Amino acid sequence: LVGVGERSGRVMHITDFNSRVPVIVRPSGRTAIVVGDNTDAPALSFLSSLEGVSLGDYIVTSGDGGVYPEGVPVGRIVALGERAGKIRPAAEFDRLEFVRILRYRPPPGPEDEGGIVTHRETPAEGQVEAESAEAAEGVADALTD
Repeated sequence: LVGVGERSGRVMHITDFNSRVPVIVRPSGRTAIVVGDNTDAPALSFLSSLEGVSLGDYIVTSGDGGVYPEGVPVGRIVALGERAGKIRPAAEFDRLEFVRILRYRPPPGPEDEGGIVTHRETPAEGQVEAESAEAAEGVADALTD
């Protein structure tokens, strides 16, 4: 979904020249990116390795980048070359009447709330001393118990 209106939305096909989708090849687990090229068979690019990859293998979203959840069907491999290939999309666009929109929010990353602290404001001088004193008292109490 690349745009929404009050009563409609604009969807980008996986075949669109501007489409890039991180994927996993099943069952091998190899990673790649499906790159739209305005044809019926988008390119499978940046394939990490051809080991264990065969024609007909199933392609699903990897979840990398946080745009799509992991495991959404994308298609099957129909051609293979050196570290690249072509896929047949899972959806038959010429027979498509409805599209399901997934409301997806990726899990919080390190820069989001609840993640790793990347920046910490410097507390007021008196606050640091009070927190240090409380921490020292807590350690002393724990050692004497």
